[in-house]
Amino acid sequence: MTARLAIFILLGRAGLSAAQDIVIYGATPGGIAAAVSAAGAKVRLGRESREEFGEPHAGVVYFDYQTHKFLPGTTGRGDDSLPACTYRLCLTKDPQDAARMTEPPPGYDRKDYLGMLDYKTRPYEIPYRILIPEKIDGLIVPVAASSTHVAFSSIRMEPTWMALGQVAGVAAHLAIHDGGEPRHVPVAELQARLLRQGQVIRHTER
Repeated sequence: MTARLAIFILLGRAGLSAAQDIVIYGATPGGIAAAVSAAGAKVRLGRESREEFGEPHAGVVYFDYQTHKFLPGTTGRGDDSLPACTYRLCLTKDPQDAARMTEPPPGYDRKDYLGMLDYKTRPYEIPYRILIPEKIDGLIVPVAASSTHVAFSSIRMEPTWMALGQVAGVAAHLAIHDGGEPRHVPVAELQARLLRQGQVIRHTER
């Protein structure tokens, strides 16, 4: 399973206990959101407003990274819009399929893109509970996790998804071993196992 694929685990399907029944499912993030919704979990489409969680970059936002100012048209209102397209980086080792760049594209200036890196994301910790749906038992969701769309812009990086996948796998093991639901996995034990496996779960010493 590649990093772009995600894992979520269904336990106790059809009334069976976690030890009796386990299904591992891999899909793209969009496919996972659809599958989680089909399982009965609450799924939200679109983006929340600034006011809902007090996030200044939430809602409808147009932002100039060079001037660090919001642009006309910014309302901060929530809506149910979804991206119409996305850019996928395509890589190849086959020279026949490669379009080698020997110089920058016309009009390209590296300084125009440095502004996006000015606001470096501070380290933060991700709670286990965002992987667990509010009302659906037997479900661990490391990719379509519960977060605002602003937070998800950071969580959605591949290394973070891989770390969350590791959390999901260890949590599923503990749920099966204890014969319980994923939401009842002892977080302290989960963290201890992740630390023994070498995962970094804290950005400060405690």
